[in-house]
Amino acid sequence: MDTLIDRGDSLESLIAEGLRIVRADWDSSLSVADNYLHGRFDLPYSPKGMSPEHKAMMCRARQNWCEIPVNAAVQALAVDGFRSGDQRLTDERSSESPEWDLWQRSNLDAKQAQVHRSAVAYGQAFTVVERGEDGRAYVRVLSALRTVCLFEDALSDDNAVLALSVMRWPGRGPDGRMKSGHALAWDRAYRYDVELPPDGSEPRVGDGFPHGGAGHCPVTRFVSQMDDEGRVQGAVLPLKNWQDTFNQMLFNLLVEQSHGAHRVLWATGLEPEMAVDENGLPVVGEDGVPVRRPIAAGPGDFLVNSSPEGRFGSLPVGDQEGYIRAMDALIKDFSAISQTPPNFLLGQMANLSADALNAAEKSFRRKVELYRTQFGEAWERTLRLGMVLEGRPERSQWEHNEVLWRDLESAAMSQTADALSKLREIGVPSRGLWEMVPGVSPVQLDRWDELSRDERLGSDFNEAIQGFTSMGRSGVVDGVVAGAEGADGSPFGG
Repeated sequence: MDTLIDRGDSLESLIAEGLRIVRADWDSSLSVADNYLHGRFDLPYSPKGMSPEHKAMMCRARQNWCEIPVNAAVQALAVDGFRSGDQRLTDERSSESPEWDLWQRSNLDAKQAQVHRSAVAYGQAFTVVERGEDGRAYVRVLSALRTVCLFEDALSDDNAVLALSVMRWPGRGPDGRMKSGHALAWDRAYRYDVELPPDGSEPRVGDGFPHGGAGHCPVTRFVSQMDDEGRVQGAVLPLKNWQDTFNQMLFNLLVEQSHGAHRVLWATGLEPEMAVDENGLPVVGEDGVPVRRPIAAGPGDFLVNSSPEGRFGSLPVGDQEGYIRAMDALIKDFSAISQTPPNFLLGQMANLSADALNAAEKSFRRKVELYRTQFGEAWERTLRLGMVLEGRPERSQWEHNEVLWRDLESAAMSQTADALSKLREIGVPSRGLWEMVPGVSPVQLDRWDELSRDERLGSDFNEAIQGFTSMGRSGVVDGVVAGAEGADGSPFGG
């Protein structure tokens, strides 16, 4: 949740507003989304008087489906390179640009999954760029559950007036004593340390330290989905009702299976044995009636009925087919709601043709492409901030920089090569087609460029030798060479 603020608000009021939003977001939605993402669901409904066996089934009837669309999307999101927007930098290698150096220095090849997972699951994630002791910039990941950005216009701005991230809430330490919490705040010029007193009093803001952002807040927000009111929503919260319905259906199925696995026997006319004490005397109850032993019929026990009118039987087993069909229908609904391909969920689609699988994954690819568009802009801002913090001069057309996403399509290499060759035939430069090869990294592109230059150099050298030889056979060249002869008649001088 975001709020419209006034740039003229005091620092203390902005920090207090940020803390209020962090707590309100956790209480209203983020706590629910976090619980359901990690499999902490509400228990299914059950009637009163449930046996301990059924209560244990309630705890087991909780399968985590909410993380499936999150994991599927994160596995398809991987930044694999960077392209500068300045067309004059034609000789700059992809793997040696200062922006990509910042990426590698910050270990973002691995950490980017943390950002993408939080942004997909909760609807937003945050990074901060800070300058290290060596004067170089580094990117850190902030908690999506304890960070907030305040904007003058949450729909249009990407430069926050204030960003706040709670590092530690007030609470008891290992020694049992109450300890203050700690938060960090950034505006467009300074970074502040904020102490959160354990007694709930007003936070205490320390002195500000310049962060070198040149008017830019160093915190960047990644948003997966936002409406025109500035409200963000992730992929987990819309699945809460579906998850509760599935857990209820699974619990009912487990109960039905338990009743079917252990037959309930019944008999009439059985006469239980008399209970006796240690002296062999009948045990009499408080009402004066002799106490009889309960009939125990375990597996392998043999019962005998002396009554001619006695009967034996068992209760019929319920039909589980209805539960199974209902759960299959729920899974199909899940695929439509979460835009997860059915072949990710249903084993019977494993033998479909490549065209059928491609059609089944079309909706999922559109969702991933939307995520790439949203997150790509945020990564580009993060890298630009790193260049600003390092004091580098602003390049021309920085706003045209772009990150390159790894192509994870399952098309055969022969199909890809055929498509690229056809693009080459219609005039697309070969160098531009290299980046379209699935799985190619910036280091591989630079290596291909080196090999290509070596090949061109060798070809040009051979052509030059041949041209020189042919020119040497003409009179014009002979005259030029003769004019350059040395005293000893050598064409290279004496």
